[in-house]
Amino acid sequence: LVSAGGRRTGLRLHQHGAAWLYLLSGAKRWWLAHPESDLFDEPSRAEAVALASVSDEAEWPPPGAAPLCSVEQRPGELLFVPAMWFHATRNT
Repeated sequence: LVSAGGRRTGLRLHQHGAAWLYLLSGAKRWWLAHPESDLFDEPSRAEAVALASVSDEAEWPPPGAAPLCSVEQRPGELLFVPAMWFHATRNT
């Protein structure tokens, strides 16, 4: 998989199989949460997470969202995302 994007672009919260992700250039902010986290326990929280835009720093993470692990990936770094972990990204 090859992915490219401009500054302040990214992907909303999602899940998939395990992945190793290597960054060639730029920087990327990652937000991660365990598959059994309480991200979607409350309807208002689920709606906030589902509608949040990762391109707008004022809206991500959304108010009321469960805490997420945040990581800044730099060029030359390899990141492993375990299977079915929730994650979102923003190119910084």
